[in-house]
Amino acid sequence: MKKREKTYGIVEGFFSEPLPIWSETERLQTVEFVAKKARKIDTYIYCPKDDPYVTKKYDILYPDAEIEKIARLIERCERRGIKFIYGVNPSIEGSVFPELIKRNTMRKIEQVMNVGCKNIMLLFDDIPLAYDVVDDREGVGNNFGKVIQIVNEIYEETRGMIENYWFCGPDYCFRKESPITIATKKLNKEIGIIWTGNTIFSKTISLADVQRVKNILRKDARIIFWSNYPVNDCEQAKGTFNLGGFYPIEKEVLELIDGVIVNPMRECMANLPFYVTFSDWIGNNKYERSKSYLLAMKKTLGIGSNTGETLMRMASRNIVDNDLEVAWGSLEVEVSVKNEYGEKYLEAVRSLIKDIKEWKDILEMISGGGTIKKSDFEKVDWFPTKTYISRYLPEIVKIVNCRKKLYSRDCPETIIRKYKGSENLLISKEDNKKYLEEIKRLISDERKEFLTFMNDKKIPLGKRAEILMRRRYVNRFTIN
Repeated sequence: MKKREKTYGIVEGFFSEPLPIWSETERLQTVEFVAKKARKIDTYIYCPKDDPYVTKKYDILYPDAEIEKIARLIERCERRGIKFIYGVNPSIEGSVFPELIKRNTMRKIEQVMNVGCKNIMLLFDDIPLAYDVVDDREGVGNNFGKVIQIVNEIYEETRGMIENYWFCGPDYCFRKESPITIATKKLNKEIGIIWTGNTIFSKTISLADVQRVKNILRKDARIIFWSNYPVNDCEQAKGTFNLGGFYPIEKEVLELIDGVIVNPMRECMANLPFYVTFSDWIGNNKYERSKSYLLAMKKTLGIGSNTGETLMRMASRNIVDNDLEVAWGSLEVEVSVKNEYGEKYLEAVRSLIKDIKEWKDILEMISGGGTIKKSDFEKVDWFPTKTYISRYLPEIVKIVNCRKKLYSRDCPETIIRKYKGSENLLISKEDNKKYLEEIKRLISDERKEFLTFMNDKKIPLGKRAEILMRRRYVNRFTIN
């Protein structure tokens, strides 16, 4: 295997629902855009969660028409000097059978290698939920050791044919030693290890963060930082945009890792300004995040700084702007007449415009002395109730604990309290139904309390408006 250089890439690694998966055209346009306007980005990683042949059908070969799309994407990347990495995400539904998993995974790897792929990533971040625990009562260490065995054996069998080989496990934060981190230490030292920072969503990483991870894994571990910014999947509603530049990483930190990859938003064309800032940061000691993003808006969309700042403010969790319609009208006119990317970007943000206007109606209702109706509020208020709900257990636990502090009465035994002590634990499938019922009840109770507060005329209007907008902008990565 060739010696790897530091990698700076885009990873198509998000859940696209409720939107469709990126089209072939969007992927090719992304590659073309990067090659022309974000030239320091050198890698494209393909591992979309909603490509069934990457995940649930990993053991089934792509049909001819689909593998031809992969081949065209590989060819376009090579033509533009961009490294293409294919990620396969085996979906394991129960006991681990190493030989079967290995055989099925190898078939998929061989298929993409036959159409020109030279770089592979194996992802086991969605293997059975019971694996992601902090103790070993159910033999987790032994089971996950089988996964590491598979990864190592596939590496040995392909090492003469591939240039880069990466791995992502179910624990990608490595906050403390566990059966999973102990097993991960046994990875071949040439295999790159995906790390998302201290949490799944880390704005940036520090020297202490990297040193801690290397102490938990190995001093010589090849770490690739997977930045989950500006991704807006899972718990974030359709039309939620994380608009801002790349969060910089200090040079001394960068020297200890093998690369940085960024997970973009579901709306393909909405990511273009961000790519420019990511490229601007690479090797640039004078990088300024806000300044870079405004310049990127001008470079990609041709819009001026005033409109760009307005757009950034609309993504802020704390902003209440009385001139929303004027600002968005200006953006719509200005963008629509600009370069080839303008219309596509505008199309991507239309849902955000609609959402902002609906919330503006709510604000005007309370400012006029009216009462917010439950039916009106539920149209715009959003909370996850089904898909990927188990990923947010720690956050829900925090909500429950806050409620317990506010109300002195004891809470009854619940599915949430059952898991309270395990910070990283994802709930088991058997508990899903009961868990969802409880979440829905909590959401309903919380909404009633929130509306009672919002309709209390004794509370200053400004305070109610501020709290309402804080509730709207729940996504963590926004312009502050």
